Amino acid sequence: MKKILILEDEPLAQTGLRLLLSRLGRERAWEIAGICSTIATARERWLETRPDLTLVDIELPDGNGLEFAKELVARSAQSRILVFSMWDSQEKVLTALQAGVRSYCTKSLDVDLLSRAIEATLLGECFLDPTVARYLVDRVGSRGLCVRQQTRSILTERERQILSLISNGFKNPEIARMLYVSVSTVKSHVSHILSKLTCRDRTQAVAVAFQEQLI
Repeated sequence: MKKILILEDEPLAQTGLRLLLSRLGRERAWEIAGICSTIATARERWLETRPDLTLVDIELPDGNGLEFAKELVARSAQSRILVFSMWDSQEKVLTALQAGVRSYCTKSLDVDLLSRAIEATLLGECFLDPTVARYLVDRVGSRGLCVRQQTRSILTERERQILSLISNGFKNPEIARMLYVSVSTVKSHVSHILSKLTCRDRTQAVAVAFQEQLI
């Protein structure tokens, strides 16, 4: 069973997440490792349970959830964190990605997409809520356009296609089925994408893709 720790201080949101994840957990072998209202209690629970995924809100009674996310990444580079917040500003999204967060979702996200986001993050992949991804688009003038065109030219059409699917939360096996290729071929393309964009992981590659309008 994959363990999910929830850091959320609103009682209504806590109840909704508990019911949702309990129902989805029966189908996907997930279990709730704990639901915490403060960073202090979440820190203790994280050390006790070592969850596979930590779902984090941003504004909490005793601090900023993004600082806690950064702390978890510092403790373990393998920490898998999904920010689940009402905030969808560019500043919050970029700060989260810079802190090492793999996935960012708003509380308006529908159940199917939230489920996909959790699955992707548990697999070490990334998921960006479509409502926040648009804030990563580069809106600068002609110089920015030139940079985007140069960056776009280094990716093949197939690589841009795969990058677009990654941005929508699809995993390698799903992409392989959709494109009628092997999983190893998809992995090879992903490796090339990360290398060409000089990105450390899929989350960063998606951020660059939106910033440079590659997809």
